[in-house]
Amino acid sequence: MLGQLDALRGAASGSGLAVQSIKPHGQLYHDLSDDEELASAVFAALASRWPEAVVVLAAGSRAARWASSGGLRVVAEGFCDRVYDDRGALLDRAQPGALLRSTDEVADQVRALARDGLVVGGARVSIDSLCVHSDGPDALAILDRARHVLDAEGIAVAASDR
Repeated sequence: MLGQLDALRGAASGSGLAVQSIKPHGQLYHDLSDDEELASAVFAALASRWPEAVVVLAAGSRAARWASSGGLRVVAEGFCDRVYDDRGALLDRAQPGALLRSTDEVADQVRALARDGLVVGGARVSIDSLCVHSDGPDALAILDRARHVLDAEGIAVAASDR
């Protein structure tokens, strides 16, 4: 992982750009909340090599808490196109109805996440970043609707300066 991050930083730097944040992808994203030993190793390695790193993790997740306690800055992420259970965790994609396909459902989700945050374990957690999965068949329509809702609600959309 560190080798990949170093290569990414080098490629960005060579193009006059800077990597602003890191978001673990796929199963690693979820495993970091399920496996404290893995999370500890990943976040400690990241903090030692890249102490100014900003890590994008699920709002209210154990991974977000562990990364913060390890000295990393965390951006709390919410999902525009996924359904949450009553504990604030994402429903497994294999479950029926786990993905929001209707742009009306997405609009409601975006509005709620941006304005109210997410309730995780009985506590309200604010959302810093919204994610739309690009691999869905309706990704562009979902992204367009999400942006429209944010604009209509007067919620500023900006690149992070963290």
